[in-house]
Order: sequence, then C-alpha cells, then structure tokens
Amino acid sequence: MTTLLCDYANSIVTSDTRWSVGGNPEAPLILSDQKRYLIYCDDTGFDKLTPYQDTFVLMTAGSSLYIAKWKEWWLVSRDMASAPVVCDENGTPQVALAIVDLADSRTLFDFGLGHALYCQDEQIVKAFSAGSGGEFAAAALFECGCAKTSIQIAAFSDYCTSPEVKFVCNTTKQNNLSPTIYDMNIINEAIVSRGYIMELNQVAVSKPVKLSEHPLFSEVVAQLKSGKTVPSAPAPRLHSAEWTAETESKLAKAMEVVNSRIS
Repeated sequence: MTTLLCDYANSIVTSDTRWSVGGNPEAPLILSDQKRYLIYCDDTGFDKLTPYQDTFVLMTAGSSLYIAKWKEWWLVSRDMASAPVVCDENGTPQVALAIVDLADSRTLFDFGLGHALYCQDEQIVKAFSAGSGGEFAAAALFECGCAKTSIQIAAFSDYCTSPEVKFVCNTTKQNNLSPTIYDMNIINEAIVSRGYIMELNQVAVSKPVKLSEHPLFSEVVAQLKSGKTVPSAPAPRLHSAEWTAETESKLAKAMEVVNSRIS
C-alpha cells in the first residue's frame, strides 16, 4: 500500500516508495497455486509525489497506470479539458489524488486519499495523512515532529509501507525525488529485477523472498508484461469514494489557484 504525509507546520510533504501487487484487499493476487501473495519493490524511480513550482504538490495513490497519466497532465497541461479519467470502464475509481499548497498550508483538493489532522490547541490543520500507514505516520508526527521519520516509523507497523522516504520541502526548496518519469513500466522492471514476494493468508504472513528466486517467477513476469497485473499504491479510502460533477468542480477550482500562480 502506501503512506503519504503533509506537514504544514514545516512546509514539507513526504511519502514512502513502495509499489505493490496484491496489497489491495479488493483485488487480491492469487497465483496458479491458489495462494494469495503480495509482491513489492521499493525505490523504483516512479514517485508518488509530483511537485510543481515548489509550492504545489500532487500526491497520488492507486493504480500506477492511471497515476502515470495524471503526473504527465499535472506537469505538462493542467487544462481541465484534457484531464485524465479517474474511473475504469465500470465506473470504479482507480486513482486517489490530493493537491496541497505548501505556501498557504492548505489542501486544495482531495479525492479518496487522506485525513486532515486538526490541532485543537492552535485551532488549525497542522497536517494531512493518507494511505495504509497514514494513521501510524500521523501519530508519529505528533510525537516526533519530523515528517521524514514518521514515514519510517509507519513502516514498522505497515508491511505495505517502505522505510525509504521521498520528500518535497517548500522552506528549503529541496527534494530528493527521482527524475520525472511518466512510464509506469519502470516499476515493472524494478519488480522483476529486484522485487520481493510474500504469501498472505488468514493465519500469518510469510517472510518475503526475492521474486526472481520464487517458483512462480515466470508466471508473475507474464502477468506484468500482459497488463493483467498492474502495480499500485492502494489507498484504503479509495474504494468508497465516488467521482461526481461536484468533485470535478472542486478539482477545477483547485487548478484555477495553481494556474493563477504560474511564474
């Protein structure tokens, strides 16, 4: 799955790097031996955070196939007339999106992704968390005050979150993101070359082993190449989200803010 965290107090957005297959309970990976598996790879070079002009960041989760299209639109077009689709042919949402404005410390748009963390003492929204490890990261942030460390702490409680951290910081104008890539096949290549696989069942979770050493390695490779299996960063709230005309209107208003601040 995934963990995303936006710390408005320190003007920084962080995420883990893990992409997986079978991490979504709504779409389990069951191979020919009739067992359920989780396949994953960290630090693939395909980031979940996509900044624009330092202050705006597109946070994404869901299907890497859909995310790739949204990343390209965000950096190249930003025209609502050419916005990619969110749902598949059955009307099921496949991508969760959030647009945060670090300069003004606010979330401009959120669809199927996160939770605002409100500080009662200061009466302000201090952070925004999302993903399978979002609650763990949020709790850690209130304890340690570091958005990067909070992702690493979340990884101890959520095996679908990686300890590797990516970040975008508006205060320092720094980030450690990979060069922007719109082709999600880079994830497939990383999974095939250095991914891990673990069996999931109702009793226990097996220890991960290298995918390349697993007896069903060829079956997994074939599924990735055919597109039957698509890596994702599942967001638990996405399955209950509904893309409506109102949602699209909110996105349009968010993009008006983004496009009005183009330098």
